[in-house]
Amino acid sequence: MESNGESSRNASPRIPLAFVACGQKATVVGVHGAKEVRRHLESLGFTEGSCVKMVSSAGGDVIVEVRGAQIALDRRVAMGVMAAG
Repeated sequence: MESNGESSRNASPRIPLAFVACGQKATVVGVHGAKEVRRHLESLGFTEGSCVKMVSSAGGDVIVEVRGAQIALDRRVAMGVMAAG
């Protein structure tokens, strides 16, 4: 029997990074948007499976910590990074 069903039941919902609460950690599960934006985000460390921590959120813009660096993203970009908590 496959364990897919069990992992699906226990999986956290996927939400845009912009909706992660301050202080919460999440795992990147996908990056959407224009090819250039996706490539830039990947170069900053936003790759599938990487851990991110929401540092602050103000006016829709966010600051997150990824791979030891704090990165500021505007709301449009943060909405394209999908995360699971």
